[in-house]
Amino acid sequence: YQLARLPWKPWLRVGSFRSSGDSNPRDGTHETFFQMLPTARLYSFTTAYNLMNSTDTFVELRLQPATKLGVQLDVRDLRLSSADDLWYSGAGATQDKGRIFGYSGRASGGHHHLGTAAECTLRYRLTDFLAVHAFYGHIFGGNVVSTTFADSDQLDFFFLELTFARESKGDRR
Repeated sequence: YQLARLPWKPWLRVGSFRSSGDSNPRDGTHETFFQMLPTARLYSFTTAYNLMNSTDTFVELRLQPATKLGVQLDVRDLRLSSADDLWYSGAGATQDKGRIFGYSGRASGGHHHLGTAAECTLRYRLTDFLAVHAFYGHIFGGNVVSTTFADSDQLDFFFLELTFARESKGDRR
């Protein structure tokens, strides 16, 4: 829901994504949703998980304090759709030679809760064709992560990116 007439044009979004996981990995049928053309960046910039065997429920607030500045704040509850399947991460095949699959899978330990992610994205358009994006995300790991990493169950992820692209009408946020 967007309140475009208010200052900063607040836009509140609530949603959920769920993909299938394999409830019986021993039956010879792989029932996990396979992300053939991965582009997780449309949904979340944190790369510790992807769209396979996942349930992502989120609340998002987008703000536009200035014409060239956009702010996005997200809180995500991340769960595995099936505790019998793996926790998948990765962004798909990245090389055209060799045997690079591009995904990794870790055992869930029979748990569902992957964690809670808090994310902040800042977008600033420097010119009509140049923008800078800054992202910071923190995941408070759930019991799936604690099963795999005994010493630490949290993740911080940050990036700074320059994007060179022509802005199209309706692309301003």
